[in-house]
Amino acid sequence: MKISIIMPTYNDKDSIVETFDSVINQTYTNWELIIIDDGSTENTEEVIKNYIEKHSLKDKIKYFYQENKDQLNAIINGINYISGDYVYILHSDDLMPSYDFLEKLTNVANESKNVDAFIGDLILIDENSKEIGIQKVDYYSKKESVLPTLMLWLGRNLYADFMLAKKEVFISSIKDSYLTWNMPFWTCIDNDKKILNIKNLEFPILKYRVHENNYINNDIGKLNVINGELRTVTRLMKFYNIPMYKSQFYLYRVFNKLGIKKLFTPLYFNKEEKNKGNIVEFVIMKRFGESYKQNLFLDSLVKFYKLNNKREIQLPIINESEIIYKGKDMRLFNKNLLSNGLSEIYTYMLDEMSKGFDKIVVNSDEELSIAEDITKFLCIYSHVTITKKS
Repeated sequence: MKISIIMPTYNDKDSIVETFDSVINQTYTNWELIIIDDGSTENTEEVIKNYIEKHSLKDKIKYFYQENKDQLNAIINGINYISGDYVYILHSDDLMPSYDFLEKLTNVANESKNVDAFIGDLILIDENSKEIGIQKVDYYSKKESVLPTLMLWLGRNLYADFMLAKKEVFISSIKDSYLTWNMPFWTCIDNDKKILNIKNLEFPILKYRVHENNYINNDIGKLNVINGELRTVTRLMKFYNIPMYKSQFYLYRVFNKLGIKKLFTPLYFNKEEKNKGNIVEFVIMKRFGESYKQNLFLDSLVKFYKLNNKREIQLPIINESEIIYKGKDMRLFNKNLLSNGLSEIYTYMLDEMSKGFDKIVVNSDEELSIAEDITKFLCIYSHVTITKKS
């Protein structure tokens, strides 16, 4: 069994050598490491190539450079080069949890051929690689209530997004749900819904480095994260109605703090949510408070769901050079949003969202596909109808 390790990196020259060491010293040796340099501005490439040369690893480590497009795009790029049976993502400031990790992993995988992916606890380390704690990952459940629970938990992942996955599952499912659209990797929520067959490991899956530069510890990071959370919640609102949403959320949080949340099952109905606007606003306010109203996207989204207007809009003519954002492009979108640099099509859509509509008319199949991507990114896809002019 061969394991393909995809490593996105950006200006991590100070930590990447230690990360490499945690890989090449594994007792299991049937692996390949695919490094995607996401436009580093430091001498990261030099550090990587010197390491490969020093340890004679040209046959084991592949290095590729791309212009800066953010880590999800880097991982997607890495898929083009994998030749293994399983895929493991290792960021260049994290470490494998032990030197026999891959050996234990392959033993479990060989005994669990029907499992799509494996998850495990995270060993937390600081900037000096000192272990500072354990992040326990919940026991994975395929109970019917897991998706309503995901919706109740503000669209925040119930598990961690670190996994070992079968190559075919990674490409056919995880690439779309997690990498392209920035939603939990273990579920696919589109016009229907499904969850993967996941198994918890009895040993940690990663040493995860916690420091002040972590993704969530800045404003644009929070905007990037909530984009995926809102996409998850709004997709699930098409399938589930959760009465007393806020009250049930706080009750679930109590169960969580007491360490007994596995005993909690939300009250829900298998039908479309009625109070979409209140739920979307609640999800946003838990991260941003009232300040969300100063953000054009978040404010327009709340108005869209609260107004729930039955109105038709026409998709404008789209320039061929237009950037059509997907979840993987959230950082670029938020950067342009905060600098008033959004293109006309997105300012138009946000303006129309603030007025409310439920139908988009397009002129061609190509425009229909574009409209689907735009509405998926803006978290309204499941609640509008897109039709082509006859």
